Amino acid sequence: MFCVDEGGSVAECDRLDLPKEMSMHAFSGGEHPVDVADVLITAGCGEGFKRRMAARGIRVVTTSESDPLTAARAVATGAPLPPPDRDGHGDGGKHQ
Repeated sequence: MFCVDEGGSVAECDRLDLPKEMSMHAFSGGEHPVDVADVLITAGCGEGFKRRMAARGIRVVTTSESDPLTAARAVATGAPLPPPDRDGHGDGGKHQ
């Protein structure tokens, strides 16, 4: 997780290492550790995931930017990010 301080500096402030059953795809409801986030940055996701995050008050940003700090800084400053891969899955169009 990245935090923005009062001066606008972005730095990693915490890390969420969750067990598989706490993945958002497997999670069935209630409070979740990700609920502390305002924004979730990902290489790709579906509309259902975006709706689930919006219901938790979390904005989802998709991008092909591979450096997490660069992406977090861009979101914090409102700078543009490169769009996600065409298929929106972040895998370069290669489904495994």
